[in-house]
Amino acid sequence: MAVVSKEVIAPPLGNTSLALSLLISGGPILFLAAQGWYLRQVLNVRSRLHVIGGIALLLVEITTLIVPPFAALLLVSACLATLAVLDQ
Repeated sequence: MAVVSKEVIAPPLGNTSLALSLLISGGPILFLAAQGWYLRQVLNVRSRLHVIGGIALLLVEITTLIVPPFAALLLVSACLATLAVLDQ
């Protein structure tokens, strides 16, 4: 996320490239997938929230291609904040 923040701050109102979009939402998607796999393999727990969160982040990633970089980062942050609240 630090690299993403640096890349977003540089041209905040520019266009969001595919590479930047993958940086913004790819990391959280990989985290959710890895954590879901871990919970399933080690604790034998199936988490629908991880699957739903991954799908939501994929949809947000598509949306990030048409908005400025700062808005893309805000969308992904809002999605992650929502997942954190729902996980409680």
